[in-house]
Amino acid sequence: MTLTYDGKTYTDIVPVPRIVACCPECGGSLLVQVSEWESDTGTPTEFGVEVDCDRDDTCEDDPKFPHRWGHGEWQSTVASVRAWGAKWIRCDGGKQ
Repeated sequence: MTLTYDGKTYTDIVPVPRIVACCPECGGSLLVQVSEWESDTGTPTEFGVEVDCDRDDTCEDDPKFPHRWGHGEWQSTVASVRAWGAKWIRCDGGKQ
């Protein structure tokens, strides 16, 4: 599977622009993986966009890590990233 965003092609993970969102727990950059999309348009489905922080497991000695992934902290962030993904990311090929 390939993912296309902003004229660039990615094979698995797409970085989320900081203007869209950043990690609500540590301020780190977010990454997106797409697990489900519309076959006719390549548009990720609402729940096919999975959001991760690129710093979640890198600083185990820091009290902020690992992330708690609390619904209250992450809900609006995940919603923003999913909306961005549906508008800007397109999937091509691979197994759905």
